[in-house]
Parts: sequence; structure tokens; C-alpha cells
Amino acid sequence: MVGVLIRYMLDSVLRFDHNDFLKALRIDLGPILGDVGLWALNCQLDQAKENKDSDLKKKLQVCVDIVEKYIENAFDVLGQEKKYNFINKFGPKKCPKEQVTREQVKNIYSWQHYAPL
Repeated sequence: MVGVLIRYMLDSVLRFDHNDFLKALRIDLGPILGDVGLWALNCQLDQAKENKDSDLKKKLQVCVDIVEKYIENAFDVLGQEKKYNFINKFGPKKCPKEQVTREQVKNIYSWQHYAPL
């Protein structure tokens, strides 16, 4: 489950605008917004370094930074659009042609589908 959420974050969530990004953090990405997710991201980052995959390494580093910011102070930093655009180097501000909206994603891999309240 954590691996699927990490792939969803790499492929889609990094391309979301700020509102869709916050919605994905609140609803979809719960399990990776903690120590386990940070550990899994760091393991994949180490593997990308060994394989010398620079694009994946950059994306994983951005994801690690986002999760670390979330662990430190939840939405205080990530809730501000200006700081989000500064942290996310793959967001719509820096890559406008590759922007994806949450409605365009066919399969949203939300942990709430597997663990409803």
C-alpha cells in the first residue's frame, strides 16, 4: 500500500496545483505522511542513487522534503501556496505543461478506500 501511494505521489500529486495537492494530502496520502513513509521514500531514494536515475532521484527528494515539512509542522508551511511552489520543483508553477488536476486522474489511490472510518 505504501509503495502504491508513493508511486501515486510521484506520478500525480507532484503535478497538482495547490488546492488539489492539499486535498490529496488530507484524503489520499495518510500512510506515507509519517515515519514509515519517510523511511520508504528514503529507501527508494537510495535505490535511485544506486541506479543513477537522476529524474527519479529529484522527484523522490522533493517528496522527502514535503513529508519532512509535513512531519515538522503539518500544514503551516505546505498550506501556503507560495511556500508550496518553492518546495515543489515539479509543480504547475515550474512545469505548467505537465500540470494534472485531481479530476483527470483515473484511479486515485486513496488509503481511505482500504481503511474507511
